Amino acid sequence: MDTQDSSKISVADIPPDVLYRIVEISLWTHLPEPIASQLDAIKFLSSFPPYNFAQTCRSWRNTVSTSKTLWSSIFLSLDSLDGDVWDALTWRINCHLERAGNLPLTLFLRLSSWHIYHSIRSSEFIALLLSRRTTWKRIALYVEGPIISTISLGVKDLQMLEEIHIGSSVKLAIEKSTFPSLKYLELEGLPSSNTMDWLQVSPNLQELSFLNIPESWVSQSASPANTNSFPFLRTLCITRANESSPPVRDMRSQSFVACVLNSITAHALTVLDLYLYSIDSHEALYHFLQRSSPPLEVLRLDVQSVVQEDEITRQQLVSIAFSFVPSVRELRYRGDPNALLCPEHIIRMLTATRGIPVAIPILLPELEHLELIDVVVPIHLLVYIVELRRQPKNRTLKSVSFLGCYAQPPRRMSIYEVGAELGNFEPSDDVSQLPATLSAMGKFVSEGLELRVQQVIPDNDGV
Repeated sequence: MDTQDSSKISVADIPPDVLYRIVEISLWTHLPEPIASQLDAIKFLSSFPPYNFAQTCRSWRNTVSTSKTLWSSIFLSLDSLDGDVWDALTWRINCHLERAGNLPLTLFLRLSSWHIYHSIRSSEFIALLLSRRTTWKRIALYVEGPIISTISLGVKDLQMLEEIHIGSSVKLAIEKSTFPSLKYLELEGLPSSNTMDWLQVSPNLQELSFLNIPESWVSQSASPANTNSFPFLRTLCITRANESSPPVRDMRSQSFVACVLNSITAHALTVLDLYLYSIDSHEALYHFLQRSSPPLEVLRLDVQSVVQEDEITRQQLVSIAFSFVPSVRELRYRGDPNALLCPEHIIRMLTATRGIPVAIPILLPELEHLELIDVVVPIHLLVYIVELRRQPKNRTLKSVSFLGCYAQPPRRMSIYEVGAELGNFEPSDDVSQLPATLSAMGKFVSEGLELRVQQVIPDNDGV
């Protein structure tokens, strides 16, 4: 076909399957900007696929109107809206869902905090989504805790569910059923009495995340008598929330992190990202890794709310836990910026060796990426870690990051001394820009070691 002929091709001449594919790859795959006005709603319904295609020529309209799969996903973010706009938008979304029929649905919804104070509207909208729960496949409800706590889900109604992100306070009715299809579970916010129920009914999980978890404590009875095995679990993540003060602990309770770790076994785990804030969470980590012995590749530990008297015990537990996962290639250890203690036992264990004449690290011999954050570590130990793990016959270490680290507690130093101790260095910097205290690393940087140093200057108070 020559150029002149091809320039005259109309949409009507394009095969329907090609038109379908064009619409399919144009569909939204993430949350858009919030709809906060009538103008925003009009823009959303006229500019976003599949709506915009349905409002063009007959060929596009026929393709969209006859293809249910093009209506099987919704990505929606809602802010404050007038009643008429809200009602009109709700009607359009209902029509959208009707067009999808009984196909598996992907629904991502974000409601702003405004909806906490206008709960009737938000409840009606969520009820609309819940009416389709038997067809849910991928669900993400980013809504505030007070709204989530009013939602009740039943396992028997969610048999198509493969992925869900929802608040931890959602109510779950187990009803002697399981989620055989559920592979990705994200629960967010303060745990409730229902949170652990998810683990009892999701045997085939591949990723499990508890996000923005405050320092929380749960009853000892929350943990099941026996651990649940998750043979396909690859990723386990528990991250912390920013909070002003931790709750008062009942001595009969356990940390939420310990409750989770004591409840599961995961022999296939490759990524572990944990927020540790108590001795029992460290003990649970030790027993979890000993019990699971997973082929772990990524280990990230965020140690907060440090009690100085417990620090040695914490470090000993972590060091021993390292011995159960020699396959780790990436280690991130983040300390408590309010305590800035030295995890000296852990650091020294990372420099412990065996073997003659070639010294081989005892712990984490496959380590390639090391990141230390908000800790105090003597410079000679930092340098020795690199020297040991960059030996010609033991060259596994590829990158090192020291972020907010100090050679001694910063409140004992002047502002000038803090800046001079470690300084700042980026992988793109020339080796000649290395701070004098880290000059011993120059040869390794020249050989390709990726080094990042970022020094955080503390406030003047107490300096």
